[in-house]
Amino acid sequence: MYPVAFSRLPTTAVYAVHSESGTMHCVVSIYFEVKNGKAQIVQGPPRDEGEDGDSDCMIDRSFGTIDQTPVMFEELYIYSPRLTSTLEIATWEGDHFAAACRITFEFEPEFTSRTLNSWNDCGVEPCDCIGEHCDRLRAAAYRIVGAIQENPQAARSNLIALLSDREASRYSEAETAASSRDRGVSKQDSSDPTAMTDEFPFRVPYVHDGRVYVVSAGHFTIGWREFADWSVTFDEVERGQLIERAKFAIGMWKGKLKGASIEPPPDELANYR
Repeated sequence: MYPVAFSRLPTTAVYAVHSESGTMHCVVSIYFEVKNGKAQIVQGPPRDEGEDGDSDCMIDRSFGTIDQTPVMFEELYIYSPRLTSTLEIATWEGDHFAAACRITFEFEPEFTSRTLNSWNDCGVEPCDCIGEHCDRLRAAAYRIVGAIQENPQAARSNLIALLSDREASRYSEAETAASSRDRGVSKQDSSDPTAMTDEFPFRVPYVHDGRVYVVSAGHFTIGWREFADWSVTFDEVERGQLIERAKFAIGMWKGKLKGASIEPPPDELANYR
C-alpha cells in the first residue's frame, strides 16, 4: 500500500490529495476547494505539453507560502547521471493556479563507496577482485570515473598517450575483445558522460605492474532506468581470451551546488485559466 497525503493550501479553502502508485512512485493529485460546505474540483497548475496531466513520477508535492502568497511546490530530486534537481513553483491566484516557473539546480559530482543500490554486493567491496592489486585498481577506478565525468575524450586520449607501442598493441586487442563481448556498442565517440551505461560503456586503458587492462565504465541500469552509480570493469587479454580481473561499483552523488537557472512558464501557459 502506498501512502495518501492530504494537505491544505495556506490561507485558502483549497485542498489536495496526493497518492502514489507503481514501482516508479508516480504521483496522482486531486485538487478541490470547499465552498458553502461543498467540495468543488479545481484544476491543478497547468503542465507543459506532453506531460500526463497531474501525474508525475518520483516527485514530492507540497503547499506553502512565498511572501504570504499561497504556492504549490513540486520537487524532483532524482538519482540520475545528470546530477540535477528541479523545483517548480505555482502560485494560487484566488480562483486558479498560475503556470509554474521552474528552477533547475546543477551539482558537482561526489564519488564514494556508498552506492544507491547494492549492485549484487559491489557497493563497498569489489564483486570479483582478489589479491594485492585490488586496492590499486580500486583507487584507479575512482580516478578514471572522475576524469571521464569531467571530460571523456580528454580522459581517453591522456591515458592512451601514456602507452608504449607494445602496450598500445595489447590494449587494442583487449578493447576489440571487450567490444565483441558486450551486448551493445561502446560510447568511444561520446563527450556526454550521462550517455555511458553498463550496456554501452566508455573504454580507456590502464597499466599496472606490466599488465594492460581495458577499463569499461558506465552507469548502472535496471531496464530503462539509468542510475548515477558507476560500474567499472578491468579486463585483460590472456592467451587470446578476455579475462575479467576486477569489477567495482562507485557511487556518484550530488555534491556542492554548481549553479541554478530559472525558467518562466511557457508563453502558451502563462495566461492559462
